[in-house]
Amino acid sequence: MIKNISTMTREELILALEKETALKHEAGKKLAEAQSSLLKKDIENKKLESIIIKKDELIIKQAELLKLYNIDKYMTQRSILSDDSSEQLSLFSLSAEDEPDEVKAEEDEAAAHKRIKAKKEKHIDYSNLPHKEIIHKADDVKCDNCGEEMVVYKYETKEELVYIPAQVYVEVHKIPYYECRHCIDKDGGTLHSHQDVWKPLIDKSKVSSSLMAALIDYKFNLGLPYYSIEQRLMEDNIVIPRANMSNWMIQMMKYINPLYDMMHQDLLNKEIIAADETAMYVLREEGKKPASSSYLWQYRTCNDEEEISLFEYQPTRSGDVPKKSLEGFNGILLSDKYNGYSKVEKATRAYCHGHSYRYLRDALAILPKESRSSSLEQKAVKKYQKIFITDKKIHDKAARLHPNDKEAYYNYVQEHRVETLKLFQEFLVWLKTIKEEVYMKPKFLEAIKYILNGEEGFKAFIKNPRVELTNNGAERDFRKWVVNRTRSRFYVSTRGAEAASKLYSLMMTAKNNGYNVYSYFDYLFDKIRYEDLNNQETLKKYLPYKKQIPEYCKMQTVKEIRTRIKALEDNQ
Repeated sequence: MIKNISTMTREELILALEKETALKHEAGKKLAEAQSSLLKKDIENKKLESIIIKKDELIIKQAELLKLYNIDKYMTQRSILSDDSSEQLSLFSLSAEDEPDEVKAEEDEAAAHKRIKAKKEKHIDYSNLPHKEIIHKADDVKCDNCGEEMVVYKYETKEELVYIPAQVYVEVHKIPYYECRHCIDKDGGTLHSHQDVWKPLIDKSKVSSSLMAALIDYKFNLGLPYYSIEQRLMEDNIVIPRANMSNWMIQMMKYINPLYDMMHQDLLNKEIIAADETAMYVLREEGKKPASSSYLWQYRTCNDEEEISLFEYQPTRSGDVPKKSLEGFNGILLSDKYNGYSKVEKATRAYCHGHSYRYLRDALAILPKESRSSSLEQKAVKKYQKIFITDKKIHDKAARLHPNDKEAYYNYVQEHRVETLKLFQEFLVWLKTIKEEVYMKPKFLEAIKYILNGEEGFKAFIKNPRVELTNNGAERDFRKWVVNRTRSRFYVSTRGAEAASKLYSLMMTAKNNGYNVYSYFDYLFDKIRYEDLNNQETLKKYLPYKKQIPEYCKMQTVKEIRTRIKALEDNQ
């Protein structure tokens, strides 16, 4: 800006104006160049941002590919063991202080093998296996003392045994320790900072998420006894004592317990819960004789978007168990007529028609074959069958009319279930008329009384269309457990029984929500070890019914897995 114009000559004023104009032009030129430079940088930044996003997407795809490659190998090898027949045995786990006890089925074949007692994990030499080194690094490592960037001082070595059939190796993790060169130069001291960039699944153990997932799959899904798993691993040149396996199962409870508690709380908030219980046996149970009856209780959702199956070990069949376990639940409780469930005071009882139908079938089965066709027992069974058939037709038609609309589906069921109710009411009237005729047939009379004395509970299905006629879902979830119980008579300890029931809970919940057992547990243990186990909000994403588990965990067959692998490879 020109100052003191009044004292300037014409020539000085012209020169000053020309100078100021030149300065303004130069400033404008520099401003334009700066704006152009900023625009170029903005474009470059956007390009860089796009590249970073693409690289992040590629990293995610490659991580998924790696998981799928491993799952493919596992599932291919596992397929020879995937028979779920009754020949596959034992869901029984042990505590750390217990010896392996695959009690009944394995006694003879295991007699020649020395049983291993292990209060702590036995050290096994895996030097014969290939080793894969992974060097961990931390981002933005600055000295807590002076704020200067630190450099690696040394590495701490941790090992875990990675298990993928046909690809078994030891993963060597290099954990960095850092030192600050600035502080060393300043005062001659050394400042160490251990960066917690990797956590073992179990402290002082080589077990990995993949190995743990395989053991859970073998033990609880395939029902293989520990002895068979031990032999199977030996084929892959891995020696893992049965006591170590059982101890690992129990140590998984630090991850499973918070998930189990959240499942329990979510279950109590549901509209309908189906319940059932079955006997189990524990060798060492305080205050009880060895291998006396204990119980596995089950509570599960019924026709809910979130499928939850919760299993609970208890030493008793007392009604105080469901009273405590279902405290706060005020919905419909579907079960058999066992009076213990009546202690869940706020719940509305709904009785399973499957049990009463079975009692009628049992009464028919004891008759001589030649007299069955004309018997009242046969007539009763056929009348009951008609009720089931009618209800199934209603559901089938609802599914055809409203395949993608659950609300419309259940509205249709609610509207037309009066047909089922009508048939059942007619059945009740008929049972009352013949009741006096069968007094000489105790089993048949018992079945009739069972139905007539629970009339209101058996009619509860009309109150809510989501209530099923039977508790078959709970019985189906029990099936693997019960089959294995026939071959292995008891658990050794209460800790083992509790761990088994909770692991089985998470496994069945994952299966019922469509997840592959191995893939789900591999993902779960790989991620949850880094989480704050007291933060429920963070842990929710690992519940299989919350639908936040990666899609690849749902792939059940080798064909599905390889199709996904090909798609990812083609898109790279």
